Amino acid sequence: MFSLLAILPILIHLFSKKKPVKVVFSSIKFIVESQSSKKRKFNLLNLILLIIRILIILLFFFALSRPAIKGLKSKNHSKTAVAIIIDNSYSMNYSKNGSTDLEKAKIVATKLNGFFKKNDLVAVYTRSEKWNNFNSITYSGTFPVKILESIKITPSAENLDALFNKVNFELKDTGYSNRKIFFISDLQKEKISFDKCKINVIPIYQQSEKNNLSCEKAKYEMVWKNNALHPMITSEVKNYSSQKQNDIVCELILDGVKISEKIVSLDRKQVKKIFFPLSINKEGFHKGFVLIHDERLDFDNKSYYSFQYKIHHQAVIITDNTKIPIPLTSALISSGFTFQILNSNTVNKEDFQNYDLLVIYKKSQITPSIEMAVNSFKHNILIISDKNISQDFKTFMNQNYQVEFSNFIDSKIQITRFDKYSQITSDLKIGSDFVSDFRVIKSHKNELISTPEGGILFKLKKRRFLLNTDIGINKNEFWKSQIFPIIFNRIALNDEISDTKNFQINEKIRLSFQSITLPDNKKIEMNNDEFYPERIGNYSYENKEGEKKYFSVNLNYEESNYQKETKYPSNFQIISPKFDASILADNDGLEIWRWIFILVLLLLILETIVVLTAQKEIKD
Repeated sequence: MFSLLAILPILIHLFSKKKPVKVVFSSIKFIVESQSSKKRKFNLLNLILLIIRILIILLFFFALSRPAIKGLKSKNHSKTAVAIIIDNSYSMNYSKNGSTDLEKAKIVATKLNGFFKKNDLVAVYTRSEKWNNFNSITYSGTFPVKILESIKITPSAENLDALFNKVNFELKDTGYSNRKIFFISDLQKEKISFDKCKINVIPIYQQSEKNNLSCEKAKYEMVWKNNALHPMITSEVKNYSSQKQNDIVCELILDGVKISEKIVSLDRKQVKKIFFPLSINKEGFHKGFVLIHDERLDFDNKSYYSFQYKIHHQAVIITDNTKIPIPLTSALISSGFTFQILNSNTVNKEDFQNYDLLVIYKKSQITPSIEMAVNSFKHNILIISDKNISQDFKTFMNQNYQVEFSNFIDSKIQITRFDKYSQITSDLKIGSDFVSDFRVIKSHKNELISTPEGGILFKLKKRRFLLNTDIGINKNEFWKSQIFPIIFNRIALNDEISDTKNFQINEKIRLSFQSITLPDNKKIEMNNDEFYPERIGNYSYENKEGEKKYFSVNLNYEESNYQKETKYPSNFQIISPKFDASILADNDGLEIWRWIFILVLLLLILETIVVLTAQKEIKD
């Protein structure tokens, strides 16, 4: 478009031809010869002037586009605004030959720093938002190398698109036309859509496959073993590499003390669940972590847990029977409950204050006093249906929990679904488990265990559960399976399960507390009920009643399974770590726009000379 301006000198040339000056000579011959000679010289000067002006316009706008000769690099560069982004996500903690990827990235950043000049503007960024807020200062010339010492691995790496956008904006804000972003990373595969400017990537990785192990999903649970429930800490050890890993040391730390140790081996890509039996004689909250020994990438070697433990539990069973079936008795005893049978129709809610679990089974009449006591009960309630439920019981279930019972099924039906999002059934697997003797329930969404004919276990409300199968019928295989005592235990102790909270790093946490104690025992005051943890470990807080509670925060483990990026966005330019000063060249090649501007200046001088010469010719 700017090249069209070159037409202007041509138009000026065409419309500004001067008329010949009339001169009176005594001889016509000399007049003709003189005019012919001057006309040729004047036309030549005009042509030269036209060409010069066209060149000035073309070269000026060409220089503004900052042209460069590709293939040629210069070790010199104009003043440049530079951003160095050091990837400090936890995969950069991978160690080989005594050096981590992050340490190598710092060496590369130091090498880059040696090529900057006093007119350059330089800032260092990481993937830690908190570090950037305090340390990402723009320096003239070089940055102080000492700031690299404060860069540590972060478990909550900032999103790259957001980081690139912020860095690009801050570089534009410098007003420098020459801007560069250098990203030093192990090139862990990650979704990136940023395309507003070029990103110079300096790869730091020691091998394409990192033979990493991780420890995940540590938690307290009751495990069915040798026909009984046993308290245990369980965890998963994962082998992400394609090589077998032998003799991995796994340790259980409970309340700051090493409790036990196991040795395991894992085949390639194998996940193995490990069990640590517990013997606890102290009630209250307990916390700790499971640790594996893996020196290559140690950041994901710990999995934290916390749980509330109560030694003695009490249950009350509201029933018309004088005895309860053996499966229910066994489930109560194996979960550590002592129980009392209550077959009265007149109760007070104060009668239930000392109980941890309330069970309603074969109760035909639900009196107003029973209904009031049930609705005010603060802990867990398990309602068990049966074959001959009364109309009074049906009305109570419909009015309080919107449950509508239908026909009774006595045939054996296979269980087909466990709710994977519920703490009660999340880790259960569908096998060859069957159930019979249950009623079809119409249109209730909160099914935790289902069959093709209908639900078996329902979460009615918070701390309210319905077990929709007759416990008194001996042929019902569900009561004899290993699933039932585990499910019963989780329902009975659901208060403790609910108090055992596990979160991921940077996950929004909503808890009712005014202050929180971090894993390093620092206490911070909270301004609202939202909290985003930035580090893994065990946290504590006090609820509104003044009770001290704990929750655990672990990694999301996305970087544990290292996968090297092989397909880069088009605006990413991969640079060898063996770079030299030419890495700061103004463009992709040797820039020539300065020389073009000098040429334009020389042409302006030449134009002036030509104009003066033409004026002299006119006067003569």
